[in-house]
Amino acid sequence: MRYDRASTSTVLRICALVQFLRAQAVNGLHYFPDAVDERRFTALRRLAAELSARIDTRAADEIEAEFGTDAGPQTPRLGVVLLVTRADGARLLVPTAPGAVGLPRDLVAVDGHPLDTLKRMMADLRLTPVAEPVLVGICDGMTAGELGRHTLHLAFELSDDASRAVSSRGSWSTDANTPLDALTDRVLNPDGAATETSGPIDVPSEVLSICERVRALAVEGLSSHDSFNVERFTRITSVIDETVAPAGRNELTLPRTAVDTAQNTPTVGAETLVVDGRGRILLLQRPDTGEWAMPGGACEVGESADATAVRETEEETGLKVTVDRLVGVFDNRRVGAGGAAIRMIAVYAARLVDPDAQAVTTAEARAVAWFDPDQIAALNLFHGHRRKIDAALSALRNGEVNVI
Repeated sequence: MRYDRASTSTVLRICALVQFLRAQAVNGLHYFPDAVDERRFTALRRLAAELSARIDTRAADEIEAEFGTDAGPQTPRLGVVLLVTRADGARLLVPTAPGAVGLPRDLVAVDGHPLDTLKRMMADLRLTPVAEPVLVGICDGMTAGELGRHTLHLAFELSDDASRAVSSRGSWSTDANTPLDALTDRVLNPDGAATETSGPIDVPSEVLSICERVRALAVEGLSSHDSFNVERFTRITSVIDETVAPAGRNELTLPRTAVDTAQNTPTVGAETLVVDGRGRILLLQRPDTGEWAMPGGACEVGESADATAVRETEEETGLKVTVDRLVGVFDNRRVGAGGAAIRMIAVYAARLVDPDAQAVTTAEARAVAWFDPDQIAALNLFHGHRRKIDAALSALRNGEVNVI
């Protein structure tokens, strides 16, 4: 059976919704809910499995059993994608999907590091580069149109002559008509049109029915005694309303496929190096320890890393910022914060949308203040933040992206 473009697009939107609901369920169960909220989040996990079964080849019970192995906190997965370009412009491509090829990629092992993953990939491809690959950005798999669990891919580029020895797994191509997978197309065309993710869509009646049950459960959850769970259920109702139109489309037949949902990776978060026109750095004082830190937090499934940086900054300080660029990716274990729940942190340089805006204190910030770089050394900083701030400032000065 052949499926039209609308059916394929709908499957991607439903898959994104499934992964969002799955993450909300596991995160809600992770943060010590009371018995009533535990029942709600368990029911949400079941509904996410039922929804997934409408686009997956597996039954809801099998999917729910897999979801039941999740351990929070749940963030997007972390992967590595490698762009290798030869002097003649040929790119290294590998088989990635039926009828398509793409850039080499792999997921970071749950206890691993992106640079270790990169080295293993290069060894498997038998690449002998004359220079180290450079991190050029983070590609959001959901925006690219990947089907499966939301993955943030660290995009490394190797433009030197790396063709001395390549295994049979890869081939060089200069053919502009070569069919490429969604992730590769996005990496090669970062400014191109993203997969459509805005506006509610028509869905089959059975999908609409599940979504209505999810919404009803979330509305019930607004009576939770936990303010964080109220926020979670509020977000669920908003995402349902943003995704699904209130009328079913019974004639739409959705393709079913084996959805990639397995393999956990390190948890991912984002922090913001906000610098004002005088070169000062914005820091907040944590209410739990009294230590100073950059704004930041865990990435939400369905959210890009730079969007996390923007959201967390506003939530914690009341300030709206614009991201300028990625300046570092850090393993908290390697910067003195090994006990942190979020392992890998993307740090973005950013600036205020309104230079005259004033910060506010919040439940997540006892105080917010601006500091000259030479004042940082005297501050009592939260675990790992001294190393991250120093490396981020160095990268900002030198036009680099540090990976530690």
